[in-house]
Amino acid sequence: MAVKRLLLTIVLLAVAAFGVTFTIKNPQDVAVSYYFDIVLEGPLALFLLAAFALGVVFGFLANVALVLRTRRRLRVASRDLERAQSKSQREAPAATQGVLPLKEGV
Repeated sequence: MAVKRLLLTIVLLAVAAFGVTFTIKNPQDVAVSYYFDIVLEGPLALFLLAAFALGVVFGFLANVALVLRTRRRLRVASRDLERAQSKSQREAPAATQGVLPLKEGV
C-alpha cells in the first residue's frame, strides 16, 4: 500500500511540474473564438486547464449515470432473488414430504 501511495505522489508531482513548466514556457495570451462572435482572450494554460476540467466533469457525470443504472439493475435482481427464495421455501416442505433424511457421513 505504501508503494502505491508513493507512486501516486510521484505521478502527481510530475504532472504538477509539467503544468508549472508549461505555464512558464507559454505565457502568451490566446484568443478563443466561439459561436455568435464570442471571443475570449486569456493565457493558454488557463484555457487548457478549463478544457481538462470540463473533460473531468463530463467523465464524472457519465460515470454517475452508469453507476446509477447498475445500482437499479442490482436492486431489481436482488428483489427477484428474494421473491424466488421465498417461493422456493414455501414450496420446499411440500416437495420433501415422505422423503427420509440422509445420514451424516454418507
